[in-house]
Amino acid sequence: FLLALGYVIHPSDMGVFQKKVNNDTITVCLWVDDFLGFSTNRELIIELERKVRDRFGDARFDNGNVLNYIGMTITQPKNGVVIVNQTEYVKKIVTEAGVSKNSQSPNHPELMKRKDKDTVKPLQEPKRFLSLVMSAMFAGKRTRPDILPAVCILASRVQSPDECDMKCLLRVFEYLRATTHLGLRYKPDEIALYYWIDASYNLHSDSRGHTGIVATIGKHNAPIYVKSQKHKLHTRSSTEAELVATDEGVLHLLWMILVFDFLGYPQKPVTVFQDNQSTMRVCQTGHSKNGRLKHMVVRYHFIHGQQEANVIIFEYVKSSDMLADIMSKPVDIPIFLKLQRLLLNLH
Repeated sequence: FLLALGYVIHPSDMGVFQKKVNNDTITVCLWVDDFLGFSTNRELIIELERKVRDRFGDARFDNGNVLNYIGMTITQPKNGVVIVNQTEYVKKIVTEAGVSKNSQSPNHPELMKRKDKDTVKPLQEPKRFLSLVMSAMFAGKRTRPDILPAVCILASRVQSPDECDMKCLLRVFEYLRATTHLGLRYKPDEIALYYWIDASYNLHSDSRGHTGIVATIGKHNAPIYVKSQKHKLHTRSSTEAELVATDEGVLHLLWMILVFDFLGYPQKPVTVFQDNQSTMRVCQTGHSKNGRLKHMVVRYHFIHGQQEANVIIFEYVKSSDMLADIMSKPVDIPIFLKLQRLLLNLH
C-alpha cells in the first residue's frame, strides 16, 4: 500500500518507509498494525491519513502533542523536548507485583552474590517469577533502561530461580514504584550519533562477563538504543571482555549509520566512547603486542578496519563518566543516581 503511494522502503530495515515531495519528506515506521510517522509538512500527514481511511476504512490517528504508540506515550511540549514514558503500564505491573515499599535503586545488594548450592531454596512459584521478569523487561527495553541490567541478570535465572532471585526482582518493582513518572527525555543539540560501550569482566557466577551499550543522538541526550547482556562466551581478561562488547556495539552502529543515511543525516565517523585504553590500543593498531589476543584477531581486525575506513573514531572517557557503566553491572546507589540522570536525560 505504501509503495503504491510512492514511498521508498529502507533497504536495511523493512519497517521504515519514506516519501519525498519537492523539498519535504514524510517517514513512516511500521510495527504490526500500528505506525508512527513524522513529516516536515503537515499536508503530507493529512494526505496519508485520508489515503489510509480510503483504503482500510475507519482508523484512529493521534495527531497532536500527545501520541500513543505500542504501549508508549510520546509527549511533545513546545520547548523542543520529546518525552517518552509508560507511566500507566509501570503502575499496573507494580500493582501486580504487590510491593509496598520504595527503593532508590533497582539493584539489590545480593543480586550478584555467589550462592552455595546446598543452601539455595528453590522458588515455589517459578512461573510468577518469569511473568514478572517479562513485564519488567517490556518497560526496560522501551522507556526504562535504568532497570534493564538488573532485569537482564534475573532473566538469565528464570529456568531455576530461588527465593533470593525473587527478593532481588521485587527490589526492581520497589524502585519502579518510587519512580513511576520517569521516562526518556529527548532534546538533542545535534543530529550526531554517539556510542558508549562498556563491559564487566567475570561478573556472573559462571565467570562470564556482561556487555553494556548506550547509543544517543547528541552527546548529552536520552538513548535511542540500549543493550545489557550476559556474554555468550568466557573471556580471560577485562581487555577481552571490552573487546567482545565493542565488537557487538560496532555491529549495531553500522546498521544505525544506514538508518540515518536513509533519513538524510550521514553520520561517518561515529564517536565511540571507551574507558579501557588497552582495548582501544589493540583496535587502533590492529595487533596485540604480546600475542595474548590471537584468538580475538577477527574481532579487533574488524574494528580496526572500521577505523581505517573512517566509520568510527574512539574517544577515551574516564570510568566514572562512562554512561554505559550503568548497563554493564549493578552499580552502587551514588553512582547509579548520577548515571540514571544522565541516561534518562533528567533536568
